Amino acid sequence: MAGKPPTPFMRFSAKHRSLLMRSDATLTMTEAQGIVGEMWAEVGDDELAELEAEYKQEMALFRKTPAAARRQASPPPPPPPPPADELSDAPQRPLSPFTRFVMQHREEMMAEEGLTEGEAREALEAVYDEVDEEEKAALHASYEAAMATYKRALKEDAKRRNAAAARALPESGEAEGGGKAGLPAPPAKPPSAYLLFCARHRGKPRLRERWRECSSDEMEALEAERAEAMKEYKDELRKFKADEQKRKAAKEAEEKKAKKAKAKGAEEKKAKGKKAREAEEKKAKKAKEKKMREAEEKKAREAEEKKAREAEEKKAKKAKEKKMREAEEKK
Repeated sequence: MAGKPPTPFMRFSAKHRSLLMRSDATLTMTEAQGIVGEMWAEVGDDELAELEAEYKQEMALFRKTPAAARRQASPPPPPPPPPADELSDAPQRPLSPFTRFVMQHREEMMAEEGLTEGEAREALEAVYDEVDEEEKAALHASYEAAMATYKRALKEDAKRRNAAAARALPESGEAEGGGKAGLPAPPAKPPSAYLLFCARHRGKPRLRERWRECSSDEMEALEAERAEAMKEYKDELRKFKADEQKRKAAKEAEEKKAKKAKAKGAEEKKAKGKKAREAEEKKAKKAKEKKMREAEEKKAREAEEKKAREAEEKKAKKAKEKKMREAEEKK
């Protein structure tokens, strides 16, 4: 590891700043970083815990690495950009009413007044403040309709990605290495009222000043929108936790079943081994008994043969003695 690992906030900032700027090309680096700061204040406990765990793990490795080795180590390669098809498939957030207004009138303003793109945008900002309510209402209605479609598309896209990730999991239900990669992600916490305000007025300069001067009616509308989103978030979070409990219970049941099957297999293997040993011992015992019987039978045969020889020798001796007596008597 060449340098000290980035802090949890630096990791969070690098990830979400690039996502924000990819989703809205009109955002500057400063504006994106300001939004990221607000998002960090609202970050969920699960995501924060994951970021801190990664940081602690890399810090432990960093502390174990000698200073000389750290100086000689080459810097890690930058992370690869996300695939183009992944970005193109994701639902695109609709443009704010002001950005729509600018795109509708920018070319005309540049042609008539001879302005640059930036100058035309600044000029249209002043024009937009004086636009009649009917045109603004039409822009806002179009934006709200597009936002409703965008939210539905986001949910469908999340379901599609979760389903694809679930299909890509190994049979064990976990990614290689025992991590949680590929499992359904928890629902994202809705943005704060400030972030909703930024989304509505994206593209306009001095967003923080506009936020401080926000009217009570708009503030109430933002809070109502956030409250509705929070209600949906809590419902989805409850469902996610219930599903998580079901997955956990199913995993525990599967592990229990596997443990039981393993114990049963071990018992069967033990019983089979015992049975084989007993059969082998019985076979050896029979072979030993047979050998002993054969030895006893051999010994008995040898005794009979010896007895027969002795009887034959005795008979022959008697016959010889008789012959000798008869010879002497004849003399």
